[in-house]
Amino acid sequence: MSKIIITNDFISVFEELTSELGAANVRLFGAERFGLDEAKAAVNEAYIAENSLKTIVLHGEFYGIEAQNALLKILEEPPRNIDFVVVANSKSALLATIHSRLSCEIRRFKKERSELWTLEFATLDLKGVVEFVRKFEKKEEITKGQLLNLLKTIVEEALASGIFSFCESDYFYFAKLNKLCANNVRPTAILTPLLLLLLRRKNELF
Repeated sequence: MSKIIITNDFISVFEELTSELGAANVRLFGAERFGLDEAKAAVNEAYIAENSLKTIVLHGEFYGIEAQNALLKILEEPPRNIDFVVVANSKSALLATIHSRLSCEIRRFKKERSELWTLEFATLDLKGVVEFVRKFEKKEEITKGQLLNLLKTIVEEALASGIFSFCESDYFYFAKLNKLCANNVRPTAILTPLLLLLLRRKNELF
């Protein structure tokens, strides 16, 4: 069933959706500023016929009014086997007309900022990546819980920063790293590829 989810932890919600529905059945359309281009792309995806349920996830720090108006009809009458999940940081980010068409869940996840957090995205370079990762060369220097908290903090603040240009596959990769945190994977094996990805996406944007 189509719905709105209000949360400050998009990564956890996205991981839950892909785990529950299957990654192959989820399509993500997200941007810091969700505009008309993203809305049109999501609508086009919805009209691609499916024999089984496909869930289209929309996510933005800010939703443009034009974009929301472009979604109204399809949210009210989605094609066969299509569900929408609209994810926002606050109820006020969405128009009343969007709320009137979908049920709304509120999932606030309070997380503490890790004491190990010392990254500066604006000045992040290869040297900074190496120096940061070296802090975690010994597994005993960070617990699973701390590593998970650190990973989520890095990803969520990177998404909110506007410094990086992410694509759909990146969100699936973030969810995969999230799962690896619980499997005794060395911290460096999680943090190194994550930070290198951020560095690559930063270079692509600038």
